[in-house]
Amino acid sequence: GSLPTCALGIALLSSDRGRTWSQMTTRFRDPKERLVFWEVRIGELEPGRVLSGAWSHGKPEGRDVPSQYALSEDGGVTWQPYNPTGFNGQSCCPAVLGPDRVVFTYNYRYDEPGVRARLARLVGETWETEDEIVLWGVGAAASGAARQDDKIMIHEMSSFKFGQPSPHLLHDGTLLTLH
Repeated sequence: GSLPTCALGIALLSSDRGRTWSQMTTRFRDPKERLVFWEVRIGELEPGRVLSGAWSHGKPEGRDVPSQYALSEDGGVTWQPYNPTGFNGQSCCPAVLGPDRVVFTYNYRYDEPGVRARLARLVGETWETEDEIVLWGVGAAASGAARQDDKIMIHEMSSFKFGQPSPHLLHDGTLLTLH
């Protein structure tokens, strides 16, 4: 299908290890279409409990707004309403550290651009940030903060000098992040 406003984040489910994809559910959708959701990522906190995060952009503001997260308690079939994480991050990707702990790596393209990691605890459905560190930083020239005009935004995205951080928790407990 087509959805040029990017106002929707969906999940596709397969119960046969990827041979067929028989179910589609909505993870992120703003009924007023004031928010758009990009580069949605997931992590399983414990069997059946899934966390999803998204880079979020406010259309009226013409800029990024705090990244959003949503939880599913049934393996991604249904999703609770999304909530803000409290930080503006692009390409947010979770690495699950335990049933209630997660580290999100993300791009930060504002006053001090770079790749950051944010450690958080989920208390029930509430996000609580424990710590944030800069993993890698660059000069402000690589910023590319988004603007409302799509042509300007596309041009800025083409000038990004870093991106798509991806954390992986290794079997020995080491957290490896690529970007």
